[in-house]
Amino acid sequence: MNPPNLPNSPRPSPRPSARPAGRSVGGAPYHGAPHGAPASAPPHPNPGPSSGASEGPFSRLRAALVWRWRGGFKRSSKTFYALAHGASDRSAYLPDAAFRALRGTNGALAMGVLNDKLLFERFLGAHVSVPPNLALIAQGRVVSPSGEALSPQGLLARAQRPLVFKPIYGSKGKGVFRLHADGGRFVVNGETTSPAAALALIGTLDAYLVTPWLQPAAYATEVFPEAGNALRVVTLQDPAADDAPFIAAAYHKFGVRSSAPTDNWSRGGIVVPLDVATGTLGAALRYPEQTAGRPVYFDAHPETGKAIRGLKVPYWSAITGQLLALVRRFPFLRCVGWDVMVTDGGFYVLEGNPAPAVLSLQLGRPLLSDPRAARFVAHHQLVRPPRSRAR
Repeated sequence: MNPPNLPNSPRPSPRPSARPAGRSVGGAPYHGAPHGAPASAPPHPNPGPSSGASEGPFSRLRAALVWRWRGGFKRSSKTFYALAHGASDRSAYLPDAAFRALRGTNGALAMGVLNDKLLFERFLGAHVSVPPNLALIAQGRVVSPSGEALSPQGLLARAQRPLVFKPIYGSKGKGVFRLHADGGRFVVNGETTSPAAALALIGTLDAYLVTPWLQPAAYATEVFPEAGNALRVVTLQDPAADDAPFIAAAYHKFGVRSSAPTDNWSRGGIVVPLDVATGTLGAALRYPEQTAGRPVYFDAHPETGKAIRGLKVPYWSAITGQLLALVRRFPFLRCVGWDVMVTDGGFYVLEGNPAPAVLSLQLGRPLLSDPRAARFVAHHQLVRPPRSRAR
């Protein structure tokens, strides 16, 4: 669900801007390369025309056969792995088809905690810092988390400092918006509107949470000031070590004008793989599904021009330590993509995603190149072995 449009306030198209010359691998030159990536790459294969066939039984059967022929990899993923990592052998990569099985490693309790932002704050807030829930909105009615009635006008009175409105059960930044007061008016996702329109907007909401807007740390704000710019840290468990948790992958998200105030990759933001041992950022990437799989790298933000590559995430050791301790305390959290906001004074765990995107796990390196991850995948039978052909 997207945020309702404000009355008499159409959304402007993203403003054009001067961009550093980020360049793609495999045809166009590129600007930097990720940690360990080859300096050159093979020519970009022709991805072929997109299918415009109708969704009849034959089309679905054909799509299923092509999916299987590709080994469960999307075309964009195959292209990305070949160009970004020079990988012709994909045996070290988790295929996209394993997404549902990866999600299924979490049981019903884990799914309940991770999919419900209200329960997440109540259940895990005693063990890690999470943003406090200031209000709940159900069918346009506002109540405090303690159950006391709160008028929409009273909620807007708190908007002298920015507030974040987000669906309790949402994902990928859908439906999220930021609101703050500006004199006698209000600003919603950068658009100025009247108090009456802001009240009308609140009246349309259902199953929403309201939290304070957290100010990102200075290093992240300097790169892009209009989004949260959170970390995604993925934890798995090693079945050979009594399910000891480990950091399987991590990356930094940065927003762009078209995605603000969110930083979601699938909504246009950029993502930066980082070294899990040191918290050092590599080169930024566009979403490969938006570039036919061709890796497009940036050493600096494509709109602000601020340097990204080489930045170090503050509190990195403390972040990873607390997340691993959390999973040890609650071992039913088998596979989680944690969203973490770093501030100048510390960090907050925003939410946990029970189904991190398979491609994002493997931006910096193949997931199965880590023996612990390979054991996790084998233990939970996430990859179906190929059928042997009868002779």
